[in-house]
Amino acid sequence: MSSPRLRAAALGLALVLAGAPALGAEPEDLLGGGPEEAELLRNVRARKLIRAREQAEKILRLRPDSIIARHGLAVAFHDEEGNLPRALYHNRLAQRQLAARFGAAPREHAAQTWHKRLLEEEEEILGEMDRREEQLRVMDRFDALYRPNLDRRRIWPLMKLHRFDEARRLARQVALSEDIQIRIAGLNGMIAIESEQLRAKETFEVGMRAIEATGYQSCILLENTAEAAFAVYKFAEAERLALKSLQARMKDCPASAYPHLANLYLLRADFQRAMQAVKSAREHGIERRYRQQFEMANQGWLARLLYSLGQFEKALELADRVTRAPDRVGMTSFSLDLMRAIALVDHHAVLEAQLEALREWASSRPLAARLRSWLRERGLEQEAWLLRRRAARFLSRGDMLLHLVRPYFKPLPPWHAGALVTAAGSGVVSRALAEARRRERMPRETEPYFTALEAELAWRGGSLARALELGRGALARLPKDEVLLRGRLEALVADAARRAGRPAEAEPLFHRVLDRFPTALRILGIRLPVEEVRAAGDPLARAVATALHRSPRLLPGVRGSGRAVVVTIDKKEVRVCLVGAGGRRYACAEKDVSSGKSEEEKVALAADEFHAKVFAPKIDLTQRDINSLDGSAVRGDADEVLKQVLGQ
Repeated sequence: MSSPRLRAAALGLALVLAGAPALGAEPEDLLGGGPEEAELLRNVRARKLIRAREQAEKILRLRPDSIIARHGLAVAFHDEEGNLPRALYHNRLAQRQLAARFGAAPREHAAQTWHKRLLEEEEEILGEMDRREEQLRVMDRFDALYRPNLDRRRIWPLMKLHRFDEARRLARQVALSEDIQIRIAGLNGMIAIESEQLRAKETFEVGMRAIEATGYQSCILLENTAEAAFAVYKFAEAERLALKSLQARMKDCPASAYPHLANLYLLRADFQRAMQAVKSAREHGIERRYRQQFEMANQGWLARLLYSLGQFEKALELADRVTRAPDRVGMTSFSLDLMRAIALVDHHAVLEAQLEALREWASSRPLAARLRSWLRERGLEQEAWLLRRRAARFLSRGDMLLHLVRPYFKPLPPWHAGALVTAAGSGVVSRALAEARRRERMPRETEPYFTALEAELAWRGGSLARALELGRGALARLPKDEVLLRGRLEALVADAARRAGRPAEAEPLFHRVLDRFPTALRILGIRLPVEEVRAAGDPLARAVATALHRSPRLLPGVRGSGRAVVVTIDKKEVRVCLVGAGGRRYACAEKDVSSGKSEEEKVALAADEFHAKVFAPKIDLTQRDINSLDGSAVRGDADEVLKQVLGQ
């Protein structure tokens, strides 16, 4: 979770920095400063930090020993630019200049005021940089000289260093304060300590008591308890608390709860609301000083959303960005190694899906283009191999993989946990799964998730009967909220049943996958059985049908499925529909192919549209309270919704 400048997207918690250094009225003696320093301080207090930086640099060119200008520059780098190394450098230089003039333990009132301010600022910067031992040493220096002490700030670094007994003792003490902000720091610390020790029930219970004890006033307590609700499978409560955090009186969250809501709506396959939550997170924004803490996490959630919608190329761009520049973890309870591992798993999964999309693209092209695509595939496969190697190094450390296998302990959603199998390998995931089962303290609630992952392991290992048995058992017991996980599981169980010669079991599952999460067929590389691919008499329609026979998404000639792909031509537009028994229409792709310079190009354009539209979720626009005149749901495709969210 996150600190009160905090947030996170699974069971990792936030630290409330109650009593953070605020720039109030300055002492009359400005350490020898003149009117320029006074104006600089006014701009710092007014948060006009770009102007403050310009003024500070101007002053320092004339007077390099100006403590006030050096401090102004540190604040500008910290709060405006989020450049923590440079902020730390200037802060420490200001402290050295202060000590040179007034001693390491200054006696003058103005010098003491500035010394306290500089120490508190240094402690915050070190915390955001996740340099915990140094952070504690700065607090030791402060507490040796000044009161009140910084005990409220020690909870988070002690917890991050796994000094849980010390952290818990301090959190309980701080939680008794009469000052509500300090009390929230203690209560939030107690939530974080239970969370970091992976005690799901205790985390949620402590969070609920903290919320009630503070009258639902604190955003950070609500947000972190909402996060804890996932780990005890209270999805409705997670939504309620996350929404309440957005309206909390005390705005002590460093970032909003919208990513929690995006997570919830996405696992429910409520794509429209997930899109809106991501859009709201973008509109809400992140303070500049915290962008390095949370921006990539938001990018990662958007990448997963695009991945679930079949927008693999855009998702790959974002996943690559997150892998190259992961967030800082100073404001969350997660480790940097964990976040790097998850970014690599996400990146690898999206890359595998993009490889599948490339095979779809090649299937409708002439031989020369297929050869070029083959070379491109080899390059992506090499990149995927390197990602697996990097991911394996992180996933092999301690209990990291075990904690990712258990749902909602860490920010890897269970519908995406199957990506661990391809990234880390079946053997190590199987061992982690066995150990997670042994340690689990909520076995009844968690077992369906473990069984679902075991079913995927069996399916990938070719044990079709075992995959069928496990998959059916998991589907019967998974919470109704887990729509995407169900879709992924239904796809692989349907494929296992089809390959095992049990079409009567496969067909209802394929039907449900097509209805709610058709992207699962692309993600898992599964071919959809169809009776035929047929076309009207038009030569172009027949050419498109011939190309679709080669599609890696289709398995033509399977009698009894009741499905067919039908290609028709209307003027310049090629229409390709996937239809089912009784005239049911699953989806259609319509493409104006007039831009194609040859029949081959027109065929390729139509086939590309078929793969992109038919194997992507349908967005139920009744989630936006829009209904057709006859009261039936209006349907829209993922591209249309995506354009709305990205402002295109």
